[in-house]
Amino acid sequence: MALFPVLDSDEYENREEWNFLAITVFDHWLSQDEAIRYFDHRTDNEQASFDTTWSNFYQLLASELDPYLVKYRSPSRVVFKEPKSVELLASRLSIAKDGSFITLVFPEQRAIYEQYYDDTHLLYFECTEKVKPLLDLVKSSGLYSLSRI
Repeated sequence: MALFPVLDSDEYENREEWNFLAITVFDHWLSQDEAIRYFDHRTDNEQASFDTTWSNFYQLLASELDPYLVKYRSPSRVVFKEPKSVELLASRLSIAKDGSFITLVFPEQRAIYEQYYDDTHLLYFECTEKVKPLLDLVKSSGLYSLSRI
């Protein structure tokens, strides 16, 4: 997809030129003590709440927008795959917590979404107006978008 040459390994550092937001279950950047508390000592109820919030977001993301999965076939070969179904994509995003890394692109929004194993994911985009539908899904699902400190 010619819209995202920044995903090629040679241009990865150019992503810093894009706008950036963190998508997270937290309403602020965590202090060191808060990070230790929420990552090492969260309660089962907190975990269940976070999982439900992410699940709601994944369902909205998969059903309301037209994302493509990014697959790295080699360091210089990026492939974009259309998900087979909303359910499969939402399920894949929900189970990808344990150390896996999923990247989605949204051609209409000119955005790149990177899911990480913790409860903070990254969103890169070129234009705030174009990414507004995605940010509306973040807000309606109970997540927060945080800008760089």
